[in-house]
Amino acid sequence: LKVRGQVKYVHGINVGWFFGRYSTDIGFNPLHPDWGCGYNQSQVNAWLDDIKRMRCNVVRVWLFEDLEGLNFDSSGYVSGVQPTFLTNLDGLVSATNARSLSLYLTFLNHTLSSQFGQRLPNGATIKNFVTDATARQRFLDNAIGTIATRYKNNLAIFAYDLINESNIGSNNGSYDWTSMRTFGKAGADKIHAVAPGTQVTMSTQWYAFGDQTNHPYWYGGLNLDFYDYHEYSNNPNLPWKQSWLDKPLLLGEYGPTTWTEATMNSAGDKYIQQARDRRWAGSLAWMYWNSSGNQENIAWTAGGNQSWKNLGWTIQWYGANQFGT
Repeated sequence: LKVRGQVKYVHGINVGWFFGRYSTDIGFNPLHPDWGCGYNQSQVNAWLDDIKRMRCNVVRVWLFEDLEGLNFDSSGYVSGVQPTFLTNLDGLVSATNARSLSLYLTFLNHTLSSQFGQRLPNGATIKNFVTDATARQRFLDNAIGTIATRYKNNLAIFAYDLINESNIGSNNGSYDWTSMRTFGKAGADKIHAVAPGTQVTMSTQWYAFGDQTNHPYWYGGLNLDFYDYHEYSNNPNLPWKQSWLDKPLLLGEYGPTTWTEATMNSAGDKYIQQARDRRWAGSLAWMYWNSSGNQENIAWTAGGNQSWKNLGWTIQWYGANQFGT
């Protein structure tokens, strides 16, 4: 896949959200503006420095998780992106470029469905922009289009993921899969229209790619540039990328199911090797740092100087000795 304008193997890590502030790390949560915004450029710089030392080339960051950073009008439609959010994101993009890294920006999380129908401080009710055609177009024009246009041709942008693990809402009945496919196709088309050549996907926990019969009804035909699959296992056995599959296949998240330092490193080592050997386009570990004391943290101290669990050293070794990152 294209990394900073050149076709490269993806060797990366998930940040998700910074500083343990899910939904308030880059901008304000529109439902809870009193929670504030926790963006701190010097801390972001420290995180990116540490990830650079880990020899990664792509960093996956979430943007509008829980609708963070979005403005809404009096009818509950997305009207734009908060100025504070854009200023902070500019800082993140600039810092990423300064370190020759690339950002894999994920617009939404599958939990977005829990926000639809909630009442905003302005009294409006948030419209469902997966199933409602007008709400979807407002979101595409005023949020996704805004971001994609702002960073058009910027080498800091590796790709956009429309919705993290988009299959989950369909599984729990939050929306039907036809609506999600409509959203995915419209989102990919919007980004390609305003920023031609930009890579777009919509990640999943369904391994829909090994079934040639079902693939066209799941993620095929959506104008995606690659497919992003997430898997967690203590003893992984990734399938080979099928020769008929029309786009590259990325392991966008990997980790164990039992979060100990030993299982993180053992599973991570296998995932990195298997993705490399079975024709995948790369892999990204979950996750650099979640919150204080969280077992998923790869860094012992967020932004520390190579203060990592063993998986961090394994990632660094592959980057230095296998992938040239």
